Amino acid sequence: MAIETATLQTLAEIGRPDDPWRMPPPGVKGLIMQRKDALEKVGATVRDQLNTQLAEGYEGGESTAELMDRIRGKFNDLSRAEAKRIAVTETNIVYGAAAHDTAINAGVRGHRWFAEEGARPDHEAAGEEYGDKAIPIDEPFNVGGELLMHPGDPSGGAGNIINCRCTEFFDALPAEK
Repeated sequence: MAIETATLQTLAEIGRPDDPWRMPPPGVKGLIMQRKDALEKVGATVRDQLNTQLAEGYEGGESTAELMDRIRGKFNDLSRAEAKRIAVTETNIVYGAAAHDTAINAGVRGHRWFAEEGARPDHEAAGEEYGDKAIPIDEPFNVGGELLMHPGDPSGGAGNIINCRCTEFFDALPAEK
């Protein structure tokens, strides 16, 4: 559901809401299964089990609440807050990748960073720097010293991706001369 939502919202934002393309961008499902970043206090086997649960939930079109229940069902020692943090963070990673890849595939050339009110200071600073003027879509945002292609970019550290609620917006840039 996150992949489809990101795709449809991105297409609507760039003025192509009637685009018949509905498949998730190439590699997004692979991104779920390739996630290897360790969760706090757990090893690679647990990470692989989490990836499997998330992939099955995404394929089934589950909501965040359903993903939380799925995660808690597999890892029953997690609190609701911990399960929600994992579900929101992992969904944001997939959503961000899907939206970014959709924009690139649709020929968008610029992107901006939007930080919601009350975001982390580094994310607010990125919103101030990149919120009003688009940069080329193939250039990363500098967020607290890390270069991120989009909010939730899995190449970022935990401090930049866990519970990130920022959004990437897309713009056309002036034609190259």
